[in-house]
This record gives sequence, C-alpha cells and structure tokens, in this order.
Amino acid sequence: MESLAGHFLISTPQMPDPRFQEQVIYLCAHNEEGAMGLVINNPNPEITLLDILHGSNLTIPNGPLPAVYIGGPVDMDAGFILYADEIPDRYAMEIKPGVYLSRDSRLLEDISLGQGPSRFLFLLG
Repeated sequence: MESLAGHFLISTPQMPDPRFQEQVIYLCAHNEEGAMGLVINNPNPEITLLDILHGSNLTIPNGPLPAVYIGGPVDMDAGFILYADEIPDRYAMEIKPGVYLSRDSRLLEDISLGQGPSRFLFLLG
C-alpha cells in the first residue's frame, strides 16, 4: 500500500458528513493501521494564538499572529503544530521531508520567543 501521508484530501459537495463538508485535510499519517489528518482550511473564530499563548503563560511575540485552526472534530483540547523547517525536530513526527507535526509544548514556547519555525499552522482537535 502506498502511503498518502503528505497529500491533501478535498471534500466534494456531496460529502454526507457535515463535519467534513468543504474541508481540506492534510494527511499526516496513512498506513495499514489507519489514517490521521488535520483540517487546514477552517480558522477558529473564537480563539486566537494570543489566547493560547496567554493561557500557557508564554511570551507574546511582536507582530501579527497567525490564526488558530479547527484541525478536526475530535479532542478539541489537543493542540497540534504543523510546520515546515529544514532542521528536524526530535519531538516531532516527520510527515515528509521538511514537513513535521508536533504536540510538544516546547515548540510553542520556541514560537513565542521567535525561535521556532516561521511557517506553521496551530490547530486544535
């Protein structure tokens, strides 16, 4: 079986499950045991990265902060950082070369200090 990790799933207008209608899902894992992906086109209007950083007692970086996305309908308290970087992070899962997924709070701290990846999405769920 060829893994589809690192690829996108785009729902069709006929998608019967309303939780996935009009969603773009980035597949983070895909193997014989199953698949795991994150919705990457659904910004959360109710929570900001500023809220996340304040709630974690982290430094607020200068400049605009990116949106927080609703990554999926399950476990909305779980935070994920999907990011691109040339340097592998030992606390992250490599999805494909240069693209990583992490739940490590140290990465969020690095981002707050301006030392983390410059290209990332913060997702809940």
